[in-house]
Amino acid sequence: MTPSPRAVRLPEVLQLLGISRSTLYNRLDEASPQYDPDMPRPFKLGKGDRAPTAWLHQDIVLYIESCAAARSSL
Repeated sequence: MTPSPRAVRLPEVLQLLGISRSTLYNRLDEASPQYDPDMPRPFKLGKGDRAPTAWLHQDIVLYIESCAAARSSL
């Protein structure tokens, strides 16, 4: 049985990744030298400009695992 998807907000994403807010947004910004195309993308929890932004918890976990796997293959 697969767990149901869980949305996580910015503070939890930062805690899980152990990075700052500016580092996260630099990794999401294609114009940044820190851009990481594998970084999970956020989504809106609802319609409209004021809808909260979140990430899927499983996407963050998979990203962390892929970073760890890349490290061990160096």
